[in-house]
Amino acid sequence: MFRPSYLKEGPGVAKDAPEKTGAAWVGETLAREFWQLVKLNVLFLLCCLPVVTFGAARAAMARCTVNMARDVPNDVWTDFRATLRQDTVRNLLCGLAELALLRMGVMLVTADGFFPALLGMLLLCVTAAFFQNFWAVQAAVDIPFAAAAKNAWLLCLLRPGMTVLGLGVNALLLIPAVLFFPLSLPYVLLFPCGLSGFASGMIGWSSCKRYLIR
Repeated sequence: MFRPSYLKEGPGVAKDAPEKTGAAWVGETLAREFWQLVKLNVLFLLCCLPVVTFGAARAAMARCTVNMARDVPNDVWTDFRATLRQDTVRNLLCGLAELALLRMGVMLVTADGFFPALLGMLLLCVTAAFFQNFWAVQAAVDIPFAAAAKNAWLLCLLRPGMTVLGLGVNALLLIPAVLFFPLSLPYVLLFPCGLSGFASGMIGWSSCKRYLIR
């Protein structure tokens, strides 16, 4: 678990083997990177403890998971630490904006009345959809903030099915961790954030390959 994965000798890939796609690609990558994702979950939680560092940790996690999706040599310790120091102010501000919008959505959902709850659900879904694409785009290519934001919105519109799939997977991973806390503490410490970031990274990278606009 604590050994850089690129030092471990693998079985190799046949020269003429076809590139895997879809569920086979996701499953193979998940199996190969599972312990990296556990380490990533721990690192992300530790870096989020001050709360204000949420955005920097989110960007670092996205860089790690997008590298996994791209199947490039990667190591969580190195990639995470390096990304924490890049575009720090922008990432911190984006992270605070995401947390503020999510908190506003939760407050509306828990308020009395049907329409506030409906508005809150809409705000939560739109915020989660935008940011799951935004962090992946920012990790995949070096482009200005405005271009990353524009692409995040476009990916939501151009790939609505994949956007909904990402939201569903993230909800299945994260909501039980919140609802059953503190009973879910062992699960929280090891899995949900890393797996959620992995799902967003895989979906975001596959979308970037097709539709990214510079």
